[in-house]
Amino acid sequence: PNAGMNLTRRTVLGVVKYPAVLDLSSPQYAQLRWQENMNPKYVRIHDWRPGKGLFRDDLAMFDWLL
Repeated sequence: PNAGMNLTRRTVLGVVKYPAVLDLSSPQYAQLRWQENMNPKYVRIHDWRPGKGLFRDDLAMFDWLL
């Protein structure tokens, strides 16, 4: 642990542009009616804007980064 700077950690930390959890920073996705939006014939593209942030599954790695 004390062998100098961890270059992998510093590189990934530099790449993380939006350090927020998606379901907290973009609550509109939780309000979508998923069953209605699952039919590919009726996808409304404005309902599926990509969120900017981290998935909850990535929080352990993010904690390691910080």
